[in-house]
Amino acid sequence: MRETHTVISLGLLLFLCYGLSPQAAAAPPSQDPLWKKAWRQLRSKETAERYKAIHWLSQQPEPLATKLLIQATKHGDPGTRWWAVTALRARPKPAALRGLFRALLRDTSERVRINAVMALLQQKDWAAIVTWKKKKLPSVRSVICLERVRQKRNNPNALVSCLRDRSALVRIQTARLLLKLWQPTSPFAPLRSMAQKVVASGVR
Repeated sequence: MRETHTVISLGLLLFLCYGLSPQAAAAPPSQDPLWKKAWRQLRSKETAERYKAIHWLSQQPEPLATKLLIQATKHGDPGTRWWAVTALRARPKPAALRGLFRALLRDTSERVRINAVMALLQQKDWAAIVTWKKKKLPSVRSVICLERVRQKRNNPNALVSCLRDRSALVRIQTARLLLKLWQPTSPFAPLRSMAQKVVASGVR
């Protein structure tokens, strides 16, 4: 019984996320010529055609555009998934896509993961990514640290952990941006000395 309930729940989740069953996905979701063209382009083997479709969909306010962009985040090509995430970040209600962005933190492409991190940071969804800063690639941790500085989050402990990160990339990029934005009244003014030492130490 539990297994049956799990299967049903999973099927419902997929329906809510994608709006189309696997059978329905085999046919255009609309008979409108422009939508049919975008649907065909998304399924094209040509990268340029898929990009054209995503660009066109990003300019359409209809919910159907969001559904097709969500489907594009499952494409086998990392570049296509990255474009789709970028387009979804600009949708009118990106907060409704928070679950999708969280799932994309596990994408096999580093570029897609970083884009998902940026989407969650854009929504200030720190709870979803706080554990990723320690576990994932330096480039992802760097994005998170830099966004903390840009948003002037008055959390010295978090910034100290960035300045002490095991990756020189994270430490130096954080320190440089912190110093660039530093002002006497800055919430992270006490960290100026530490940032200067990080920059002076270079990649050691």
